[in-house]
Amino acid sequence: MIFKSGIVEIRQAKKEDIKELRNHLRIEDHREVMLSGFHNNEAALEHGLANSTESYTVLVEGKVSAMFGINPRTLLGAEAVIWFLGRPEMARIKKTFMRVSRYIVNEWRRRYLVLYNVVPLDYAKSLAWLRWLGVNVDKTVTIGGKEWQLMAFVREA
Repeated sequence: MIFKSGIVEIRQAKKEDIKELRNHLRIEDHREVMLSGFHNNEAALEHGLANSTESYTVLVEGKVSAMFGINPRTLLGAEAVIWFLGRPEMARIKKTFMRVSRYIVNEWRRRYLVLYNVVPLDYAKSLAWLRWLGVNVDKTVTIGGKEWQLMAFVREA
């Protein structure tokens, strides 16, 4: 376990967490999964878990409510993709999650020169959260014929 406070616990992710989360993602997260080219939520969660050097599960009152992690993109580990998929219940723990996520992302920023992900242009909550975390690259890109917002944390070497 990396964090526990009140009704919230964050611990190492387990493969069985996927089964509890796969059919309950926020509508926006499910849509992002589909736009990313995955056939279903389970495939996206399995991909995230399998490719992460660190992956975590957020439990709210003991229920799997989100999974997130970091996937290095280079052999030397200079760049990594951050990912997060959650249930609507995450809104109940907004303040706690924001505080903890800022701490975790700052730790990852110390280890990687670049952290990034792309987000659908209309996923306002996700874009606002990443901006609040302090992204310093925020631009529109086209991937697979679709417009995405590239959100990146770039540390000066």
